Amino acid sequence: SLRDTERLVWNTSSRSDALGQHALWGFSPARDLLDPPPAAGGGATVLLASPGDVRHVLKTIAARRLRGGAKAPVTFLVHETSVELVARHLLLLRVAFDWELPLRQRAAVWLELFGNALVQERTETYVSRLAAELLDLASGGDACDLADVADLGRLKFRDRDVLAAGLQAWRASSAPFDIADLWDRRVRAHLGTRYDAADGSFDWDYRKGLGSQAGGDLVHLKQYRHWRRTGVAFEFGDQTYARPNRTLATFVEGRLTRGKDRGLKKEVRGYWGDMAVGPFAGLGVACDAGPHVDALLEVADRGHATEQRKHNATEVAVYNVLSYLFAIETGAPYAMTRPGDIFSGLGALKDRDAVAHAEHIVESLDGVAFAPLAGPADAALARLAPGSVDAAYLSVNAAQLLESPAFRAALKPGAAVTAEKARLVVPLTDQEKRTFDGKVRDLAKAHGFAEAHD
Repeated sequence: SLRDTERLVWNTSSRSDALGQHALWGFSPARDLLDPPPAAGGGATVLLASPGDVRHVLKTIAARRLRGGAKAPVTFLVHETSVELVARHLLLLRVAFDWELPLRQRAAVWLELFGNALVQERTETYVSRLAAELLDLASGGDACDLADVADLGRLKFRDRDVLAAGLQAWRASSAPFDIADLWDRRVRAHLGTRYDAADGSFDWDYRKGLGSQAGGDLVHLKQYRHWRRTGVAFEFGDQTYARPNRTLATFVEGRLTRGKDRGLKKEVRGYWGDMAVGPFAGLGVACDAGPHVDALLEVADRGHATEQRKHNATEVAVYNVLSYLFAIETGAPYAMTRPGDIFSGLGALKDRDAVAHAEHIVESLDGVAFAPLAGPADAALARLAPGSVDAAYLSVNAAQLLESPAFRAALKPGAAVTAEKARLVVPLTDQEKRTFDGKVRDLAKAHGFAEAHD
């Protein structure tokens, strides 16, 4: 949990007002967690602790496909303390593999659901339909296209009930979810007396946070400020974003402050995620090398007062998602044919039909299993077979697991462990970021991990 990380690693005052209680996206660029890959012909088990999203999963599956290792089995064990986040992971995977949607539209819808508090009406309808499929999956059915990939066997029956309830709440006909009002309430609570000068506060956070970091300036100031005000990070063309993104709803424990039940605990549904960093860090601040990618990252008037990026985080995020989906769908790397034109490589798909798309996606997913874990981390990890995990990823909210005997027991000898750095965590000062990274290294060293690279 966030508080555990503060206590064991950050040793700072609470950041929960800005970062929220639940991480709905990560704070570092996507990684291939099977790099270096396992021995030829061997399978692998990858553990992700509180990743916040499925960006690493998508990139790893895409890289596996490009290496020609699609037949080597890989199991992704993904732990989240909140079952609602498990539901979101399943939805984002379902959208990513939806062969009925053209790639360009699929990438846009994926990012819309991933990072926007408000979505288009047609997207709300789409989520409502997929929620029905995922409800069937949660109840043990096989009607969902994820049935051959998702393994829910490690979830307790109680967690499955919570999962089903969360999916049911995504239906357009369910109870209202006024995320615009919830968002504004969170902003007001976080800023307090600074609310009347909110744009100035946002500008300060940007210049001292994202905008000061390598790649972070791909998030333009106006884009960052707009997200802080509205919760809308990614916009595509002349579209109207007015419907609530119900997949961002989670529960936290609160106390009743009035009435005869005053003082009793009650779970409160709302938006309890990040209000400071944004969904840009995971996909919008860096990308792998490729044809014409340099043009996508180009800086105009470098060294002058008017220096700025020619492209922005939305374009980079679309390029990254397109790259992953293209590789999964074709087995070939995505390549732009014109500098900075992120969609120019889609011409390679013009002769393919939907059935061919589906066949290639199924081929890429052969041997892939996505197995969510939920609840307290130590208890969930203690149920894993000793020495069963080949590689692990720890988010900033899970760094304390380096101290966990259950986590260390689950690792194979020589397993690669990746710990997320705090470089893009806006609420922390530069000194606190250095303190965080240093303490993670100290924890790793104290428990027998060898640091291979930065």
